[in-house]
Amino acid sequence: MHILVLNAPAGAGKDAICSYLSENISGVFHEEVKKLLFEVAIRSAGVSKDLWNSLYDRRYKEKPCPYLQIDGEHVSPREWMIHCSENVIKPIFGQNAFGKAAVENLKKNHQEAWLVVFSDGGFKEEILELSNYAYETGGKFFLARIHREGCDWGNDSRNWLYLDGIRGYERDFENIDGKMEECAKSIHKWFVFTVAELE
Repeated sequence: MHILVLNAPAGAGKDAICSYLSENISGVFHEEVKKLLFEVAIRSAGVSKDLWNSLYDRRYKEKPCPYLQIDGEHVSPREWMIHCSENVIKPIFGQNAFGKAAVENLKKNHQEAWLVVFSDGGFKEEILELSNYAYETGGKFFLARIHREGCDWGNDSRNWLYLDGIRGYERDFENIDGKMEECAKSIHKWFVFTVAELE
């Protein structure tokens, strides 16, 4: 199984590029490393999935919410997610908890997949787990950093990822406004060309 992780700040087009690749190229599946985090965040907040999806909309996820509190203070959905990740899950299950959960999801749901694209590479510990699994299954690991004018990491706890000793291939791409499809095609072309060169 080949695994491609997209690394970019909010608004840079990760989800749109993943959707384009999975909808237009046969054998490509879209997944998220933070799938487990969403499940924990929703359950611990005591809200329905529909309500959470409304709260986590781009217009509201940075704003304090009446349904979410930490130490008596209302927090935004993004702050709630960071709290669940850094103060609940990782202290109990380790820094690589989300990477391990993502691998288990791949084993359960995508064993026959040719390429799985993750729209949210978060931290080095997570991509290490995904890289190891890609090579264990006879595939390769790819990391694409996507840059877009006006998009930065701001208050996000994540940042740019680099392989730095992790097995795989990495490259930077620019997602120019109005040209998302071109960026997606460039990423796919790089992936296909690299795989073909290695075979």
